[in-house]
Amino acid sequence: MFVSIVRKNIPNQYEDCGNYFALDKIYSIDNGDKEVCDNCLGNYYQCGDCNDYFSDTTTVGDIEICDDCLRIKYIKCDDCEEYIRKDYVISVEEDKGVCKDCFQEKYSLVVTGKENE
Repeated sequence: MFVSIVRKNIPNQYEDCGNYFALDKIYSIDNGDKEVCDNCLGNYYQCGDCNDYFSDTTTVGDIEICDDCLRIKYIKCDDCEEYIRKDYVISVEEDKGVCKDCFQEKYSLVVTGKENE
């Protein structure tokens, strides 16, 4: 026979620092897989898109991006291999998209006008 025992009024401990916490002082990280205190929250990265905290992120430009947001909202430039937001991709050929910098450097058109005759 399985018996489940629920203990009341026994404090819980944070995994990172071992301190005991009150239930209203919990910060969830890694999609709810871990809970930390406000002192330990600084040891984690905040995603610049969803604002949640994670153990691991990818730096895109000067912000940290979680794996979920990276997969959903970003793509690598086909020329420089840097991540860019999908809505900022410039299509230059079929199935080829580049960032603004690569487009300006390699693909931008030079517009010339005819002189008056």
